Amino acid sequence: MPDYSRFTLEELLETQKQLNVEEYPEQANELERLIANKQEPLSGKEAPTQEIIWLKKPVSTGLQNFWLYSSIAVIILLPLFFIGDYVPSYSTLHSYNGKYNGMQQTYSRNGVELYNLHVADRTFKVNGTWQKLLGLELGTRVRVMSSSGGQVWEIRSVEGGPVVSYSEFVRHSEKRQSDKKVQAYFFLFIAIFGFVLYSKLKRRNRKLLQLKVPGKKQGD
Repeated sequence: MPDYSRFTLEELLETQKQLNVEEYPEQANELERLIANKQEPLSGKEAPTQEIIWLKKPVSTGLQNFWLYSSIAVIILLPLFFIGDYVPSYSTLHSYNGKYNGMQQTYSRNGVELYNLHVADRTFKVNGTWQKLLGLELGTRVRVMSSSGGQVWEIRSVEGGPVVSYSEFVRHSEKRQSDKKVQAYFFLFIAIFGFVLYSKLKRRNRKLLQLKVPGKKQGD
């Protein structure tokens, strides 16, 4: 009998096909035993590989769509950062009372003169050349209505009513250009990041769904 223990699995299978089992029963039994021994390690290696591959599950389409629609929404809203300044409603303004201590011009931007308005111990930023303010007497008690950013939207004299009204500031603000370009570029970066992430998640899902493992169905 040949030394079948030195044969490879392919050689054993080929020999088994050509062997006359009735004439050589002992050799047939030996071949069957050796083939079974060589096939067992192979079957044991396949199972862990299948489990590792199918641990990777596709990302939910909900997460993909979140990044896609969020990016589209940001792109649509970006022009708002370049169209005028934000005009707060009157009800959101903050009130500050004190004595008027004068104004000092700081600089001109886009044809608009900016002033530092001094009231008591506070300094506010005021737009435009307001003759009413320049003619206001020092020490006059006033109430300043401003936004959270310190921008003035109305000035009232405690004794005599509005000095510069809210509607005047609103009309003036509509002529100014926006200073929110930095925020716009930040949100543009977020939108681009969202599109890139959406594309990567989509490609990853497509690859996983196309992946087929022998002997295992998708979804198992």
